Amino acid sequence: MTTHSPESCCLASYNVHGWVGTDGRTDTKRTMDVIHSLKADVIALQEVVFTDESDRPCPFSELAQSMGYTVTLGPTMLRDDTRYGNALLSRLESKTVRRHSLDCFGREPRGAIEADFSFGEQTVKVIATHLGLRRRERRCQIRMLHDIVVDSSADATVLMGDLNEWLPWGHLPALLRKAFGPTGTLRTFPSRWPIFALDRIVATPAGRIQSIEAVRTDGVRVASDHLPLRAVLSLK
Repeated sequence: MTTHSPESCCLASYNVHGWVGTDGRTDTKRTMDVIHSLKADVIALQEVVFTDESDRPCPFSELAQSMGYTVTLGPTMLRDDTRYGNALLSRLESKTVRRHSLDCFGREPRGAIEADFSFGEQTVKVIATHLGLRRRERRCQIRMLHDIVVDSSADATVLMGDLNEWLPWGHLPALLRKAFGPTGTLRTFPSRWPIFALDRIVATPAGRIQSIEAVRTDGVRVASDHLPLRAVLSLK
């Protein structure tokens, strides 16, 4: 069942911190309950653990499907002890899906999931990503993302994810400001006492985002070290 109306849809982005909460406990179900409570049509997830050290599947996909989501995985890292990366959950099937490598300078592998969704007569392109920790690395990745955005023929294009921009005023990097225009920022990290606006949901054309919030309930503050972002996108 979709939650969008003819005039809007709900989007969310959440760094789930490998299902580890601020209490140090790994609990996939607890974090998935937070995700479900967002009531979003499309959700970008970062730091998703797919398998454990014994190569057993994490219950993430099974839980997501039981909650009515279609799951698109975007693994970026294969280690001896974990396999993890990005994921995209949606209440409806995507028209197309592409996975992009954003690897730069031999740093930790990064990637993006690009998916097109039909909301009535509107096509919405969603790009879900998690950028690197170093500024030079992010510049490289942002150039790649900018090319994806400017080549889009969708009615609206949305970039969602953990952009790892630590500057306290939280401006988008210049190329993304050029593509998306000026945007507000919300503090999402760390979840107990948010200081940094690491996580973003931005859209083009400008004015498409009707509202955006960082969800701050007590349960959310424990489930991950990031707060989730939730936004309403206009389909007019």
